[in-house]
Amino acid sequence: MIWFSYLMTPLGANLRVKGRVILDIGKVDERLKDFASKLPLRLKSYEDIRIEDLMELVNIDPDIADLVNLNAKNYVIGCVE
Repeated sequence: MIWFSYLMTPLGANLRVKGRVILDIGKVDERLKDFASKLPLRLKSYEDIRIEDLMELVNIDPDIADLVNLNAKNYVIGCVE
């Protein structure tokens, strides 16, 4: 399973192939566990973001830094196994 991130840059369209995606802003719940069990997907949860975590989240989605700035503290990442 592969996720694609489409981004417009000053040099034109940029397509990034990634093995991780931010699934939810919040804590892991039963719906996400059920979703992950049907796919080759491992869930990783972040709470109280540290700078190292922020760097990983921004690598997945650059816009997530705005949500961290607005005090969204819990994130769930899906990683391809």
